[in-house]
Amino acid sequence: FREARLREKQCLERIAAKAEKAGDFCENNTVRWLYTGPQAAAGELFYYDLGMADAGFLDQLLKSAGSYLNRPDVKKALHAEDSTWQDADETGPVAEALAADFTVPSAPVLRELLDMGIQVTLYNGVRDASVCNHIGNLRVLLNLQWSGAEDFQTSRSRPWPSSKEVMGHVREAKNLRYATVMRTGHLVPFAVPKAFGILIDMAIGATSSAVASPEDRVFDVLV
Repeated sequence: FREARLREKQCLERIAAKAEKAGDFCENNTVRWLYTGPQAAAGELFYYDLGMADAGFLDQLLKSAGSYLNRPDVKKALHAEDSTWQDADETGPVAEALAADFTVPSAPVLRELLDMGIQVTLYNGVRDASVCNHIGNLRVLLNLQWSGAEDFQTSRSRPWPSSKEVMGHVREAKNLRYATVMRTGHLVPFAVPKAFGILIDMAIGATSSAVASPEDRVFDVLV
């Protein structure tokens, strides 16, 4: 625990100093230290989804995604006939161009959107142990200062789409909705496509019954 706290402190110091590639340093110094490689502090685990025993799923997924995205009809639909999709996670020119943005807080932008009255839905798979996990993101939302902050802080989490078929839990206030998704982590649409489809319908208002009513919920989740 002391080692983890020290590494967290080092990470925050890099961010505060606006060090180049602070985000990559933080991920290496915390998440990858915990879960990656034979010497991992917490054991070698697929931290994007702690429920998956075989991390090879991601390799197969990316291979399948490449086959689909490079199909002529898909490239035409995307107006990308002259391009070829390839996986370049955190490497290559796009990653390099965005490196400085990795640790730039998005909370001010989110606050502005909410205060403009724009409907915002955020979600996380509960088995994600990467830097963008559901516990950290919910804490950000609970500490976000906006016009509906108090209502969101006191709102209760409810199961969706119903207490009989729980796919996750959602809490909301005014125009902010935050949902967790069960049985998945970072790769929500691929791991639980049915649940993700219902979540998208809920986000765009395509269904009015995506969330269990207060009397129908099986329990409340307090954070």
